[in-house]
Amino acid sequence: MKLVREKLFNTFLAILLLISLLIPNVAFAYDIKGDVDNPTLTIHKFEQEPDEVEGEEGTGSQEQGVTGDPLEGVEFTLTQTHAYNPNTDEWTEVSGTSITRVTNADGQIIIANIELGRYKVQETNGPPHVNLNTEEYFVDIPMTSADGATLNYDVHIYPKNEIIRGAVELHKLDGEQVGKVGLAGAVFELYTSDDELVEAGLTTDSEGFIRVNGLAYGDYYFKEISAPDDYVLFGDKKHFSITKSGTVMLDGTKTGKVENIEITNYKAPAIEKTVEGSTEIHETNRETEFTYNLKIALPEDIAKYEEFVITDILDDRLNYTGTWYIDEVKESYFNFKQDGQTLTWTVNNFDALDGIDFVTVNFTAEIKAGVEVEPIENDAKIDFTNESGSNGKKTPEPAIVIPTEGSLKIIKQDGDLKDLLEGAEFELRDLAGNVVESGTTDIQGEISWTRLDYGKYQIVETKAPEGYRILKKPIDITIDKENSDISLNVDNYKSGWELPTTGGIGSIVFTITGLILMGAALILYVRRRKSVTD
Repeated sequence: MKLVREKLFNTFLAILLLISLLIPNVAFAYDIKGDVDNPTLTIHKFEQEPDEVEGEEGTGSQEQGVTGDPLEGVEFTLTQTHAYNPNTDEWTEVSGTSITRVTNADGQIIIANIELGRYKVQETNGPPHVNLNTEEYFVDIPMTSADGATLNYDVHIYPKNEIIRGAVELHKLDGEQVGKVGLAGAVFELYTSDDELVEAGLTTDSEGFIRVNGLAYGDYYFKEISAPDDYVLFGDKKHFSITKSGTVMLDGTKTGKVENIEITNYKAPAIEKTVEGSTEIHETNRETEFTYNLKIALPEDIAKYEEFVITDILDDRLNYTGTWYIDEVKESYFNFKQDGQTLTWTVNNFDALDGIDFVTVNFTAEIKAGVEVEPIENDAKIDFTNESGSNGKKTPEPAIVIPTEGSLKIIKQDGDLKDLLEGAEFELRDLAGNVVESGTTDIQGEISWTRLDYGKYQIVETKAPEGYRILKKPIDITIDKENSDISLNVDNYKSGWELPTTGGIGSIVFTITGLILMGAALILYVRRRKSVTD
């Protein structure tokens, strides 16, 4: 019995030994994929949009289905960290030599007959328009399948690269305000550096912002195509570059790298033209000097302007009378030129105008003789170029002058009978005694003078009709807006009394006064004779 038990135990030990010898062969009975004698590692590189980048772990298989555009020029550095012995299934830590490769036009790196082992893989360089995946990861050659049933000696890995999509935030500032105050309503277009339109109709919001996302790596510029009312267009291209990924929300919240741009707009210069400081129609006599006023509102950035020219082209019915001056600043800051009817003032010292809000150019003119009575409009303008090269022009409402004139009719008549008297000669003189008009009454007893300037005059009779006494004193008259067409009756008398002046009520008053004086003298004479007699 004892012998039987020993035989059974020995048999069991033999079976256990046999099983122990068979176990290694059972554990390493893998399916083999690829060429064991020529193990290969292939790196596939694709560029993908941020929302297309897949996050699944690679399987090492060529049939992983990753899509995108092949990415050439990505540099990888592979460093072996472990060697693998397939006979003993042992992994041994090593200090391997690094291998550097760059993806080809197909976006691939193929390393054939690679030594078995584990490798640290890292992207070390690449095209600028994608984000490098700088994280280190490891790959085994051969690679065991997830279920442990296959050893893959043809390993394919698909590290992903995200295309850089950046963002820009433009802030339009009001140069007229202190601090960074946004300016709404400026319209921009966005272009690539090779002048390809990216987006049009970009308009600054109520806080002066324009925010654009999803811009690919590269160089761009903004171009302002419409400035807010009364502001000068920013003429330069505002360049910027997208080099890193980033986003900006409508509320200004940012992630990643966002390009920030500031563009300042200043109000345009303005001009107002008046006559003698008034915007009303100016009435004036011909050949009488008056003053035009050109009030210029200077822009805040006048010191940086490149050109600023004030021009006034006088109407052909006007003359420049040779005098001009500027208030608040010295005339030396401007160069004046007259070319016929064209007057120009060109700024020659922009720095000197810095900080000055207004200047007023004043110059004298007159209406030419013989000009018809009708409104004469006259314009002025400003032509300018600002720091950014934006050209502009400003023209005010025209200033209006109109020549003034009146008329005078003298009716000569007999002071008693009111008969019309021919042959009376008169002169119309100004207050300096200069003869303005002269003439002789016709058969109707009339002299008519037209196109008389407004002003004060004296009518002087130089010869009375035959048999009548001449007026001894002149008659004063005023021709103005309220008395522009005067008709005057002037009386002459045959009486022996010498009447100093004639004409309507005046002659009657003098006649009555003379009679009263004569009567008084007669009464005094009679009383004195009576007193002497008594």
